[in-house]
Amino acid sequence: MYEELGAKISDVVPCFVDTVEHIGEDGGATGVKVQHFFVCRLESMDLSLRHGPEVDEPAGEYEIVRVPFTRVGIASVHLVPLSLRHYLDGNIEGVRAMHAPDLG
Repeated sequence: MYEELGAKISDVVPCFVDTVEHIGEDGGATGVKVQHFFVCRLESMDLSLRHGPEVDEPAGEYEIVRVPFTRVGIASVHLVPLSLRHYLDGNIEGVRAMHAPDLG
């Protein structure tokens, strides 16, 4: 989060795991790709602190877009992987509840 957004976060909670077969450049299966997704609180964000190859030597535009955490907000962006979009569409209230005062 710090590299990509210059952000500080807190209250990190595991939320979703996506596992798919990884396909190599030759089209053959080469293993399994596992992506972990988390829910967290954004404490601060300073875009001047962003760093890394995307910022130091950009090969395109890397725009920060704030999206409301609602079904409409999530549907308004191209969310990858698609399984995450489906998970959030069916579980948005549960994901919000992961930071409810009585759970933390």
